[in-house]
Amino acid sequence: MLERIAAFLTTVHGRSAAGAAAAVIAVVAAGSFIGVRAGAELWDPGGPTTVRFNLKEGQQEVRGDQRLLFSVSRPLLLSRVRPALHIEPAADGTLTASGDGQTFTWLPASALADRTAYTVRFDSISKVDGHRVRGGVWHFRTTTTPRVVGITLASGTAVQGGQIPLGTGLELTFNTAMDTESVKLLANGSPLGLSWARDRRSARVEGTALKAGQLSLEIGPGGRDAGGRNLAAWRLAAIVVERPQDTPPLAAPALVQIANDAAARDQSGLQSADAVYEYLTEGGITRFTAIFSHAPEVAGPINSGRPISLKLARHYRGMLFMSDLSRGSSARLAADPVPTSLDSPGVFYRSDARSAPDNLYAHGAALQQAEQRLHVPPNGLPTGGIPLATGAAGPEVAVPEHRSTYSYDPSSHTYSKTEDGRRVQDAALQGAPIQIQLLVVLHTTATPTSYAEDGAGHRGLDFDLDSGGHADFYSGGLHASGRWAAPQRPGDIRFTLDGGTQLDPPGGLTWFDVVTG
Repeated sequence: MLERIAAFLTTVHGRSAAGAAAAVIAVVAAGSFIGVRAGAELWDPGGPTTVRFNLKEGQQEVRGDQRLLFSVSRPLLLSRVRPALHIEPAADGTLTASGDGQTFTWLPASALADRTAYTVRFDSISKVDGHRVRGGVWHFRTTTTPRVVGITLASGTAVQGGQIPLGTGLELTFNTAMDTESVKLLANGSPLGLSWARDRRSARVEGTALKAGQLSLEIGPGGRDAGGRNLAAWRLAAIVVERPQDTPPLAAPALVQIANDAAARDQSGLQSADAVYEYLTEGGITRFTAIFSHAPEVAGPINSGRPISLKLARHYRGMLFMSDLSRGSSARLAADPVPTSLDSPGVFYRSDARSAPDNLYAHGAALQQAEQRLHVPPNGLPTGGIPLATGAAGPEVAVPEHRSTYSYDPSSHTYSKTEDGRRVQDAALQGAPIQIQLLVVLHTTATPTSYAEDGAGHRGLDFDLDSGGHADFYSGGLHASGRWAAPQRPGDIRFTLDGGTQLDPPGGLTWFDVVTG
């Protein structure tokens, strides 16, 4: 102790002897040289930076959703702490720092495994601001934390966010028997009725309890298991799509041209689509080609076709629905036909809720009947892919060519889209924001058409959808690069990651931004 006081005195320059002595007395009276954050060790101005852990060494019965806190005796940058922290067995989580850089919080992405021994290691760092950071090793063991371990559709398909078909039931599974009276499942804040299994480890929700639109499911406060332990928090964001499971698939994909000028928003049917291609048209605005494998409740407002929509209909081997087509593009269609419907009576209708020309819509049943009348050859869409397993962080995506940004929501495992400063929503789902499972930025080239595409005489853009090129993929908050290719003119557009792994749509909505940048 005396040696530390002497060392401290040598650092006091430019003070009177009385002032230095007073400083020493004040420090000794406080019990340490720094106030000791966690209550034990004296801080030496020339000594190492120390790290303390909020759990006791060897602590038992730790909840798996416990926050892990680390306190340091000197401020550290998060960028220096993150690579020094290790948890074994490996667990995903988020590390954040306090404003003063002296407290770091690790929050598990999901509850740690039950009844498992964990080791936390904080590596020593050679020098930070001239001081060595002395790490440490700690051990603890988890208890059983009551929690939701899964949610499935009535068919048994796992739900991780994204789309839930209207009319289907849900089943929640817990990791232990529950006190059923205490467990409340809330849908957009309102309790749902639960039918419990005999073992009290699972509960069903009837499909009639869910309405079309945005859905936030969460466990309400006060839930306990049969042993009285508190139920871990749980939340799921999804969207209930007005497409009942018993709706038969379309024989071939229906490609619907949907307007995207300001007067056309909010559009209907986007969330029910398997894929939406967005691309520039004349005048600097964009247009959508929405591709459906199942009949949507309604889609629109429907707009005119462009050269790219003819190519998409050819690649997807489906039927194209549009309001009109320019003379030049009509000549292309005549020379190389694809099944089409141009504002056909009995297929489209005008909505009284909108002003022309943005009031042309089609019901899904009409699309299905039009394909049947034209005897469109059957063809399915590729699906069944899985989200990206690895990649760089991609929580935010900007596509300047389309004046769009995308933001990842971990609770729904999907991206939302903002265009021209406005959130893209689906009017058929009471204005719920769309949720995108897979975002693809497809890079290609485009040449101006030799003819006018609109009444004002503007030339259109002819996008190359045959030569292949670079693509960026975003899924699950991750980004990976790869390629797109169209090896056969009337055949699928294929996507591969760098390294050659084929990437198929994972189900739900895939959004394609076709850009020339």
